[in-house]
Amino acid sequence: MDAQKLIGSQGDAESFEKVFSTYGYEFYEGDTVWRLSRDNSINLESVLSNLDDGYKYGFIKTLSFICQTRSAGYGSSINSSFALFLKLTNAKTINSNTLINFRSGLKKVNVHRLGTMRTFLKLWHDLGYEGIDESLIDMLYSWRIPGSIKGDVVKRLDPYDGPLTDIELSAFSEGLALVYERSDIDLFSYSMIKVLLATGRRPKQIAELKLMDIQNEGNKFFLNIPRAKQRAAGFRTTFKRFAITPELNHIVLLHKEDVIIKVEKTLGFRLPDGLKLKLPLFPKFSVIEESSSTLQQVADLLDTDRVHLKTADIDLIFKSVSKVVNVFSERTSEQLKVMPYRLRYTIGTRAAREGFGKLIIAELLDHEDTQNAHVYVENIPEYARRINEKIGHLMAPYAKAFAGVLVDSEDEAIRGKDKLSRIRLNQDANIGTCGSYDYCGANVPVPCYACAHFQPWLDAPHQEVLDRLVEERERIVELTEDLAVASANDRIIIAVAEVIQRCEKRKQELARD
Repeated sequence: MDAQKLIGSQGDAESFEKVFSTYGYEFYEGDTVWRLSRDNSINLESVLSNLDDGYKYGFIKTLSFICQTRSAGYGSSINSSFALFLKLTNAKTINSNTLINFRSGLKKVNVHRLGTMRTFLKLWHDLGYEGIDESLIDMLYSWRIPGSIKGDVVKRLDPYDGPLTDIELSAFSEGLALVYERSDIDLFSYSMIKVLLATGRRPKQIAELKLMDIQNEGNKFFLNIPRAKQRAAGFRTTFKRFAITPELNHIVLLHKEDVIIKVEKTLGFRLPDGLKLKLPLFPKFSVIEESSSTLQQVADLLDTDRVHLKTADIDLIFKSVSKVVNVFSERTSEQLKVMPYRLRYTIGTRAAREGFGKLIIAELLDHEDTQNAHVYVENIPEYARRINEKIGHLMAPYAKAFAGVLVDSEDEAIRGKDKLSRIRLNQDANIGTCGSYDYCGANVPVPCYACAHFQPWLDAPHQEVLDRLVEERERIVELTEDLAVASANDRIIIAVAEVIQRCEKRKQELARD
């Protein structure tokens, strides 16, 4: 169905035009579905089929103006807010009574939509389209309308949707490295999640990266990341550089070469160096395959956002990888759900805990201003609480930090006959066997307890390891009064406690046999 039919015989419908969104997508104002970007389409039918004819043209033209000058997401938000207004009020017209009914019918979580409507109706009036009286605008601007609730899950430290604890973040990072090492996830997914872990950027921003955005200056490495949520923000119009580690740069460069190889294989021909740099860092390979058969078609395609992943694709990759990593939260005893927004919350939270103010946090998270950064500094979470031996034992069954395999003796271990595989506590005592044949530069034995290759022995002095770790933690707290530093080994403490529990259970089983 098209908008012109919904409007009926209104003569102004003849002035509908073909226009472009800020992302360069052409849409016709007389259609009911407008495609604005790879992520955003809006359907006007639910509004136009319920609105009186006298308002339809003004609604379409005003919304079109917004979609041509503001972000696609904002245009979508306007349309959904207007649809909610008509649904809640069962209204056909826009007047003081229907807006008052809308205000009273909104739940607290949606009150900000009234502010969205106010802005839209003000623009409608200012553009001179019929339907909105100045008295209506005066009434709307006499109301005090609260904004959207900012950072509620951060303030509540929500264990399912809020920032990750240090223990959860460590568990996920280590688990991610392990499943990549085992080839349970590919380089595409691994490099994407590593970039999001490091930068805390929105999925939309990561999706819009191109190979040209991998940059270096001498021994310094950067990603030139497209900005988001800017007024009139189009596709890759503004950028902000983000410094990355040499290790992450190495991963990204490996992925870059992999992307070039896969794209050229999909196309069946080589690309010039200039076009290679225009390739997305995370391409939608199916679009390349379907839309490109000549070099010119490729060149045209790479100037658009269509070949880049949708943000929904990134969310799906995260969900899939979280299941494969399969680590557990010490707070919920359930499989840890890790999504991009939680990583973003975590970076802001950790920055606040380190004493950084709103300005620095806003810069770190690429906010336009500090209005959203305040949630991190107003309620600085204390994840680094004191952990003693008792608490370690209580948390062990929930965190499941130990990833290795308990063995009854050295003889039962992989590489058990290789004395070089022994993991020593000191010159007089060993605690287990390393089952890996690869080189490891870890400062044994402490990191071993969270390693999948570790095979602790049943009768080894694990309690002594736990006692030392707890004592060292308390010593650091006393010396520095910095719980963030002292908590560095908290996940290891929990892993050692879990090994001790497993040893006790195994000894009970052997005693019954």
